[in-house]
Amino acid sequence: MDGSNEKEAELKPGQVIKPQMNENVAKNMVRILFGMEVTSIKEMASYDDRNYYVKVKEDHNNNNIEKIWPHGYTLKVTNSMESVKAHIDAEHGMQRLLHSNDIPCPLPVLNVQGTDRTLQVIYTPQSKEEGWMKTPSEGGDRPFNRHTVRLLTFIPGETLFNVPYTPHLFHSAGVMLGRINKLFKDTNFNHAAFDDYTSLWNLASTPQLSKFVYAVTDPDNHALIEEVLTAFEAQVPPHYDKLTKGTIHGDYNEQNLLVTPSSLKPDTPVKEYDVCGVLDFQDAAFSYFVFDVAIGICYLMIECQNVDPLDVGGHFLAGYLSEMSLNESEFEVLKICVASRFAQSLVMGAYSYSLDPGNEYLLVTQENGWKKLKILWPVSQDALYTRWKNIIDSYKK
Repeated sequence: MDGSNEKEAELKPGQVIKPQMNENVAKNMVRILFGMEVTSIKEMASYDDRNYYVKVKEDHNNNNIEKIWPHGYTLKVTNSMESVKAHIDAEHGMQRLLHSNDIPCPLPVLNVQGTDRTLQVIYTPQSKEEGWMKTPSEGGDRPFNRHTVRLLTFIPGETLFNVPYTPHLFHSAGVMLGRINKLFKDTNFNHAAFDDYTSLWNLASTPQLSKFVYAVTDPDNHALIEEVLTAFEAQVPPHYDKLTKGTIHGDYNEQNLLVTPSSLKPDTPVKEYDVCGVLDFQDAAFSYFVFDVAIGICYLMIECQNVDPLDVGGHFLAGYLSEMSLNESEFEVLKICVASRFAQSLVMGAYSYSLDPGNEYLLVTQENGWKKLKILWPVSQDALYTRWKNIIDSYKK
């Protein structure tokens, strides 16, 4: 698809882009496209895609793989909007670069045709038992859409969401993001797919939230979002020419980070963990590195219970700055960018839930997200940055 069409691919209110499928459809896809028989399957949480963790038999009919990956695979069926974009090629390039630099991440698996993904028609199943209908003769008049189908190696381990939130963990998350950003900066990693890539989840798209803010029905919450959007538009774009650009992960959150027990702090009262790997590159873009920093701080604040949420950014930045630097303009926009990611998550979560009220994952950030945004937003930028800089300085002693 050419760049002009990619720019036109913009989510419209009410549009359903999530794959309409069930586990039997997923099993059929693994068998037909990848030549493997599924022995177990579990759907994993996702906003707009379908992700299934599958284990398969040792015997297979795929000449493009040497042996079965022992930890299983993730079958990733991408939403219809992202499926028409070349972005997936960029994702795979990022994953291979990280893997070659000892940063664990999933890798694409070749299908029986020898490619790392295909675009497939999926007709909406009429029952939980019905399998994959992919032709008009099978699907009839029922709704259908086209979705990119991939199989990725599954990286075992706990996600950050499932372990105790501590200052050490926040610092470790910052170090890992700093390593990733520095690698992409030092290698000048870019991809043609990023040239015309747009996404509502890029912080630069924050003003577009105004189309979806109607889904936030509480008047006070609605007004708070409008206040954040106004501040972003007034104060962030004027700094763009001074912000460092590069390839960013774009969704550095608690569900996308893998952790391992810390070897540095093995005997603490609360078990400590280090971030060791990263998942899900679907929101990657050639954008501003400070956006990745803001996204990381936002999501760690949301689920933080035992540490003052206003301290999270200090610990995260202490780790990040040990690998990467931030200039004055990047610090200037950081608080507003953190708040804007809260706004994106809260607005799009409410909007997506209005379309898919059975998807409880969409509510993950809602209750805690509103609480934390209401703690963050009233604090002056000077007071917040003084707090963060004191924490950063404490790591230098």
